[in-house]
Amino acid sequence: MRCKLYLGIFFILGLGTVLSIGEVNLIDSAEAKEAEIPSYFRLSVDPDKHNDYGSTYPMTYQFSIPSGSSNLEAYKKYAESEKWAEVTKKTSEYFFNGIESVRFDYDSNKVYISVAFSNESDEIFLKIVDQWGSPVATYDGITKYYDNRDAAVVFSADDWCGNSYIDSKFQQACDMFTSKKIWLSVAVITQGFRDDRIWKDQPPPIWSHIQDKIDKGYIEVVSHSRTHPRVPYDDYDSEIGGSKEDIIDNLILPSLYKSGTREYVWGWTAPYSNSSDTLRYKLGEYKYMSDVSGQMVNQEGDFPNWDSNNGLYEKWNRWEIDIEIEQITLSRLNSEFDKRTSAGKIYHVGFHPWRLDFSPGSKIDQHTDYVMEKKICGMLAMVL
Repeated sequence: MRCKLYLGIFFILGLGTVLSIGEVNLIDSAEAKEAEIPSYFRLSVDPDKHNDYGSTYPMTYQFSIPSGSSNLEAYKKYAESEKWAEVTKKTSEYFFNGIESVRFDYDSNKVYISVAFSNESDEIFLKIVDQWGSPVATYDGITKYYDNRDAAVVFSADDWCGNSYIDSKFQQACDMFTSKKIWLSVAVITQGFRDDRIWKDQPPPIWSHIQDKIDKGYIEVVSHSRTHPRVPYDDYDSEIGGSKEDIIDNLILPSLYKSGTREYVWGWTAPYSNSSDTLRYKLGEYKYMSDVSGQMVNQEGDFPNWDSNNGLYEKWNRWEIDIEIEQITLSRLNSEFDKRTSAGKIYHVGFHPWRLDFSPGSKIDQHTDYVMEKKICGMLAMVL
């Protein structure tokens, strides 16, 4: 049965819904230029973009196959001289996300190959063949969501610092999301609050606590600046570039955020939801891709456009539920989730863990159960 949702990473990249930043080109093999069906396909990414962003999250390439096809196989390699390696087959009967795989949808005459670029090559070679080794596919393009899923879900949490209460609430949140295999993006204040109106000065995060949660899975770290300032910043380079450097220096990031020996942080969550022209420019300069800097009660869930002037996606708006959590009913939470995902959009929920109750039976616990069940019941749902 067709899987509907893609539960997963927020970073655009996440926000893990990452589309290619560089131009990805299709080039038929030289010996197949006169053939109706190319013998293989070569996909290329701009070398500078590859270096800047890593291209480590598998993008999904869609192909068409003849009606009545069966027992096909997909192969990949990263250089002309390499041997072909078979891509692992997956079906919609199993829950999978963010891995290299191929899914053959024989009913729809489509093939979905999800692969990432290697750190050693700016090219990927792909081919789809029948049981006799003959090529059978034509190229359609890149899908909007991983594995051509129908919609995406994003949960993001703000303000992780060294305050003992905030730290404990973040650990509770991480444990809940990890146990349910739902990705959570955590926004870290890498050197602690400075002169905050509510919290006053607070220490930097306890990095070992964050690392422990990363290691248990389903946790993505994004930057929330170094000191949580309001715009204009005294030092944009420190708050934006420095916070990214702090995360990379203090944590061992998951493999999806690595290319060779290099680690990547793509996500930015703006303190106080503030933005400015200078801030946007600096985010692009330091190679962030996402900018969460707004909240809306009626967040529509559209994928932001690429801002070519600044070099990152346009600002994300999310539904920040903890601001009105006491007034939001569980039925409304579930209804808003259904509304976005049934429309093929992104359900993006933001919150501050210190404002929520994560105990069994709490509102957020029941709501995430509802989200989680969608990927199990009848295998009808998987998200980003």
